[in-house]
Amino acid sequence: MKMQMRNMLFIGLALPVFIFGQVKVDILNDIAATIKSGNVKEISKFFDSNIEITLLDEEGTYSKAQAEQILIDFFGKNTPKSFELMHTGGSSKENSKFGIGILTTTKGVTYRTYFLVREINGKQLIQELRFEED
Repeated sequence: MKMQMRNMLFIGLALPVFIFGQVKVDILNDIAATIKSGNVKEISKFFDSNIEITLLDEEGTYSKAQAEQILIDFFGKNTPKSFELMHTGGSSKENSKFGIGILTTTKGVTYRTYFLVREINGKQLIQELRFEED
């Protein structure tokens, strides 16, 4: 009986950690799926009001609207064929998560892609997005 209560207590405490941990990883998978689709309107739903973008050797901090235009241009020239999320991680101290993947275009060009997500006012938003030729 004590063992059964202990197991139920453990499950009761561990299950929320598992579920909420999964939600945070799922945001990375959702972002990866939008990158794969090349749908800028969907990607921009994850943008903070200002976002740091690096495209090849150009880097800057842009408003959400400016960032959308930059990505429309980028994906217009680099239509995604596939995107594979290779590595994820994060920092509980900074309340952040990141994803690193490989974007392959229909032209056969590959880009190492990095995105950083932070929780702001209860929402997980992209703070930084990089596309570097692989």
